[in-house]
Amino acid sequence: MALTAVGGSFGHQARIIFVCVRRIVHLKSRDTPLGVLSNLIEPMATIAMLTLVFTTVKLRVPMLGDYVMLFLMTGILPISMFRNGAQQSEGAVRQLKRNLVLPQIKPLDLMISGVITSMLTISTLFLFVTILFWLVYNVEWPQNIVFCAIPAVCNGLIGLGFGCINLVIKSWFLYWGTIFGIVTAPIGLLSGMFYTVDRFPQKIQDILYYNPFMHSTELTRTFFYKEYTSEFFDPLYYYGWTFTALAVGLVCERVFRYRLAMDRK
Repeated sequence: MALTAVGGSFGHQARIIFVCVRRIVHLKSRDTPLGVLSNLIEPMATIAMLTLVFTTVKLRVPMLGDYVMLFLMTGILPISMFRNGAQQSEGAVRQLKRNLVLPQIKPLDLMISGVITSMLTISTLFLFVTILFWLVYNVEWPQNIVFCAIPAVCNGLIGLGFGCINLVIKSWFLYWGTIFGIVTAPIGLLSGMFYTVDRFPQKIQDILYYNPFMHSTELTRTFFYKEYTSEFFDPLYYYGWTFTALAVGLVCERVFRYRLAMDRK
């Protein structure tokens, strides 16, 4: 009986999130010509620009495989999961705040819907580029493309946690979003977008170790490339970051739920 009640509650919550995701997609399609694909503009532009630079200017970049674009993709898209997760979780609350008048919908439901929307769009891009190179250029299929989703999902959960924290802080300090954007702007450059960590001296590796997204990039490339196995990745540290960021964010959302629902900023 208890399991039935839990299953029913979970199914009810899943339906709420599904409706919210569909609503976000509808609003995106209405507000922008590209709809939810607008989430892909930044990572696609970054991948295309860096690919052009490294192939045209002939810069030497430590890479795996024969194609710069695939190497850059495995470094840029995992970081985009965090960035878009944090942004879209906040954006979903702003877009769908009117729905919070319904007692069954909570701010967390909207934030989860935003993160899921972001995950689906970026994962679609990752899969599309991989299939394109496999079909057109006969590139060997990734070692385990399903496991490549693990760091992507973890980064999305970290983004959800920070999205909750950011919303709470912004309810008191409106300019926190700008500060957070400035602080996290260089995170891609410090997370292995166009390099592998083993190319650096041990002292630099020791510094990069404290960046959880460097671990996510190394894990993604370990699952993507058969010839690469990272000795840098620390599962305890990375998954610890994922759990802690998510837990703190969920606590913040639960404690300040009423304030987030009533906040009009």
